[in-house]
Amino acid sequence: MRPVHPSPQPTPASPLDFRRVVNPYGPDWTLLQAVRDADHAALPDPAYAAARRALAGLHHLDAAGVVPGLGLVDLVDRLIRAIGAGDGGLAMLGGPWDDVVPWLMARDTPAHQVALPERDADGRSPLSGLALDGVKLVLVRPPEFRAGCPWGARDWHALADRCAAAGAVVAVDESLAPFTARPVPGSLPGLVRLRSPGEAHGLPGVRAAYALLPAELAGRVAGLAAPSALPAGTLAVLEALPGAAGFLHETLPRVLQHAGSLAAALERFGDVQHAGGPVVALRLPGAEAARTALAARGLLLGGDEETLLACTRRPGENAALVAALAEHLGVGRGRQTESPAPAGSRVGRGVFRLTGRR
Repeated sequence: MRPVHPSPQPTPASPLDFRRVVNPYGPDWTLLQAVRDADHAALPDPAYAAARRALAGLHHLDAAGVVPGLGLVDLVDRLIRAIGAGDGGLAMLGGPWDDVVPWLMARDTPAHQVALPERDADGRSPLSGLALDGVKLVLVRPPEFRAGCPWGARDWHALADRCAAAGAVVAVDESLAPFTARPVPGSLPGLVRLRSPGEAHGLPGVRAAYALLPAELAGRVAGLAAPSALPAGTLAVLEALPGAAGFLHETLPRVLQHAGSLAAALERFGDVQHAGGPVVALRLPGAEAARTALAARGLLLGGDEETLLACTRRPGENAALVAALAEHLGVGRGRQTESPAPAGSRVGRGVFRLTGRR
């Protein structure tokens, strides 16, 4: 398995990476101080009890259902092994999965990219019609990862019901939840929630992650970790998360405003999709050529052959992207405002439909 449209590699020394959602106002100094204050001379508690208690309190759950991890891929790896989904029983819904696919390739782990069926005329959720024959684990990245309109509670319950009927575990990447304030409904039975707080706090390099899952499955996933696999700094970040909400309250509204302004500035180039989160999508003929040309200028974007995907950065960096794209396309720069575009404006129909099994 390989990425359908891998992004070009950067050539300048200091590229601006618009491919990953990271809070541009990071790092969160509260968490950075926790990393500095951690005892790096001692091996951490192999049970990670302090981190599990802190995260359980943050989410009002029992610590038995919390599993810390060294990044999202570590948790996905252990989930696949715990469930026995490495023999063709893994499906990936949504995306992009550029961070997970190379790891799957290295492990020779087959996976299916599942396409969303069309919504019925009666308005039923398309998630109720997913083809999941033989699937044991469904990894989900909601539409917000591609600037799509978020699913409602009905869609999430339809997905949970379909996976339960197929005997599959559903694991949802909630890394964007702090940005969108649209968490997955907590009432879904058997749901695995994957969190990677480094993105929202501007510390992705710490690779702090954790899973919230049923206690029985949590025990199996935790048991597959290498002894003392998490560094002291990573654990310190997880333990300090409950006291770090102030940084999010201060910075995330500005980040979302910048995303709205970027969406408005890109509208003169083509159809823009933006549902209020940090990701903006531009449907553009020749998107692949544009992505290559921008990479040569040190501006890295995601997407596919029809679409450019950009995760917002600060206004000056967003302006550099808009100016470079205008120059590439031979379009006048126009005026960039700092007023957010209405959420869901100019949605391009069918832009992000995946190819694969239905």
